[in-house]
Amino acid sequence: MTGHLHAPREAFVGLTYYNPPGGSHTCLNSKMAACEVTLERPNRPPLTLQTRHRAAFEILTDDPRHGVPLAA
Repeated sequence: MTGHLHAPREAFVGLTYYNPPGGSHTCLNSKMAACEVTLERPNRPPLTLQTRHRAAFEILTDDPRHGVPLAA
């Protein structure tokens, strides 16, 4: 299986996730990402599934330079 997710920065919202033991991370969340996944199947042709604007995409980061405004 191979796949690719992508979305422009404007399609993400930044959310702060607090860890119960302390500290926090930032979750960059989009529900409007593009996605393409190709499934390799034995004795059958590859199957490619895709959407242009409906994939959920989350990135958890500690890097404050992501450039996405925090909403919460």
